[in-house]
Amino acid sequence: MVINYDNYKNDGWGLSKLGFKKLYSHISNNPKETLQILEFGSGVSTKFFSDLSNILNKCIFITSFDNSAEFMYNDKTDKNVVVNLRDLNETDDKGFNEMFKNKSYDGKLMKHKTSEHLRNQFYDLKPNDLYGTYDYMLLDGPHGNGRSLAFLYAKQYLAENSIVFIDDHTHYDFVERFLSLYEGKELFTNVSGNENKWSNGGDFTIYKITKIL
Repeated sequence: MVINYDNYKNDGWGLSKLGFKKLYSHISNNPKETLQILEFGSGVSTKFFSDLSNILNKCIFITSFDNSAEFMYNDKTDKNVVVNLRDLNETDDKGFNEMFKNKSYDGKLMKHKTSEHLRNQFYDLKPNDLYGTYDYMLLDGPHGNGRSLAFLYAKQYLAENSIVFIDDHTHYDFVERFLSLYEGKELFTNVSGNENKWSNGGDFTIYKITKIL
């Protein structure tokens, strides 16, 4: 089957055509027939991963999270996709930095989001939301610097050779936070700014984990 990237065209908040092309290339060349994908920020990208099961004749399972019922992927008939609608929690700067200093996510430092700012926020994940080891992690949510907390939360669910795709990597210190927890090989980076992100490629980077620190 031939993939039509225009099926996943979006208003610029999602991944770009170049981002989808890079993911397609990595996944199509992966020798594994069964893949597990962890996705923070659900929507068009979730449909893309789901469609790849048929396009590539692979068994691709997607575990996805979002805090917006309006924008998240909502095809309930898709048995290979689990989309979790989760509220946002937040912490203060002290708690945020303490977790990275300790290299460990601490739910006791998080509380239900009450502020209107976009700082230090992450999804209120539940026990057993994550399981096993993920071959790919796509980080495209939530808004703000707090999505870096995904690197802490997912440490026990990622492994050497897991691929991490970080969207909007120039907006905050996502890469620095990632590299404080993992040794990684940079596979590809694109910087094109926010104008016409779909066509120009947007700002994203892709790493392969070589060691978990």
